[in-house]
Amino acid sequence: MRFRFQRLTTVYPEFAERFVARVPNVRDLSYDALYARLTAARFAESDYHARHMGALGHAAQNCFLSLEPLQRRWAAEHGVNFRDKHWLADIAVEQVRAFQPDVLFLDDLYVLDRSLRTRLRRACAHRPLVIGWRAAPTDEFEGFDDLDLVLTSIRGMADAFRRAGANAAVLHHGFETSVLEEFVPPPVRDIEFSFAGGLGNLHPERATMVTEMLARTPLEIWGANPQVRFKDRLRWLAGRVGVPLKTKYRMRTLPLAYPGRIHPAAFGLDYYDVLARSKIVLNRHIGCAGNDASNMRMFEATGMGACLLTDNKRNLAELFEPGVEVVTYDSVDDAIEKVDWLLEHDVEREAIAAAGQRRTLEDHSFAARVKTLEGIIGDQLCRKAA
Repeated sequence: MRFRFQRLTTVYPEFAERFVARVPNVRDLSYDALYARLTAARFAESDYHARHMGALGHAAQNCFLSLEPLQRRWAAEHGVNFRDKHWLADIAVEQVRAFQPDVLFLDDLYVLDRSLRTRLRRACAHRPLVIGWRAAPTDEFEGFDDLDLVLTSIRGMADAFRRAGANAAVLHHGFETSVLEEFVPPPVRDIEFSFAGGLGNLHPERATMVTEMLARTPLEIWGANPQVRFKDRLRWLAGRVGVPLKTKYRMRTLPLAYPGRIHPAAFGLDYYDVLARSKIVLNRHIGCAGNDASNMRMFEATGMGACLLTDNKRNLAELFEPGVEVVTYDSVDDAIEKVDWLLEHDVEREAIAAAGQRRTLEDHSFAARVKTLEGIIGDQLCRKAA
């Protein structure tokens, strides 16, 4: 069964700002030229869903809704009018109208809310199968029953969607193996121990853990702002004399406490470079993951050949063999003990990293995930037609 597959996604504002700043004459490039620059940056899951759906024989398209110069260029090239304050939604609707998908895959349900989803459906001459993706903090699970299917990498979240009346299933993240072609020959692993990821308000437990590990291991962080304001210097001084600080203020003062070990957030190829240069990569799931191993970093770190140190979850053994392909921890003290051991035992650490990479390349590639997604879509289309 062949179908027309269209994925609508967004990019982080900080990445978009950096990307635009790095592309000379960004507003003079054609849509195709700017799109090629964007996908070459390898941000997050990029266009991999559409790329692999195309390889399977389906007509497939990916749209990056939140990159304003790209979207405005598409509108200009297609003679599309839109309201200036509502450019994101209006252009997205016209992209769906132009492509006429059989399957509409919505990657950001914060932006693609129920109201916009209704507009997207109405842009189609026939009713498409509409699939939403959510693996991020969710306060209310009741607002997604308009979707034909909600996919998530978190088993507990899928259960919550079902209880709220939505059709939900689990699909894990994967690793895009072609990223390895960007790192030939592989760089020297000159970073002992790294963490690259969010440390903001959505990650309080992770921030607390990372702060302690900075004090007791050679951990380096990519994800905090290394620029320190004057107020934060005062807070740091207050903390040194025993004044308790809130987590968000503690994070802002880290560059003062650990100079040279706190780096700006890394995205795309910059992020993969950190993984490729790391001996050990720390993973700590976000709170909404519950007891499920589910995030992208597991597959990205192992795929890039680093030794993954990850929090122990109930389903981890379904993905990796603990102690053989990855290393797990149950507490901060346990994690620190294992970091020390791994850094003292190069041969054993490298063997675990190699085994983890083999497992990811064999079982957790993005191509394999999209093949699974193709099967899920086929089942849903058959049910829809019945």
